[in-house]
Amino acid sequence: MKNSSLAVRALVTALVAALASPFVGGPAQTDPVLIYPLGVVERVGVETILPGDFRIKVSSSLGLPDRKLSADTWVYHRFQCQSELENAEVCSTLIVSFRSGRVWKLQRVNERAVRMMAAQIETPPAPGRLVAGM
Repeated sequence: MKNSSLAVRALVTALVAALASPFVGGPAQTDPVLIYPLGVVERVGVETILPGDFRIKVSSSLGLPDRKLSADTWVYHRFQCQSELENAEVCSTLIVSFRSGRVWKLQRVNERAVRMMAAQIETPPAPGRLVAGM
């Protein structure tokens, strides 16, 4: 009996924490996913990273990433961009995506977009249906 009441108490505590999390210390799940493609990454008005650049140039210019969502997706938090860009204050994360060892995409995103991208990478796609008789 004692163990079951402790289990119920732990479950209720976890449920309350999960329900309260949008209100305490974190963005609500209703925040939009914001993704802005970039054609170039500039530092002090100088083009630093362009699509087609090698990984080594990215790491030498920007340093090692704060996080890697995969070997080909690097995350730089607190990325300072031009303040006049739309949603510059909330889209302060730079995502650098590589294809064949070269920069493929540059994106400025908000934190919800990072979580969405991480979930997509971590969740393998469901197998497609096969259609017979075609």
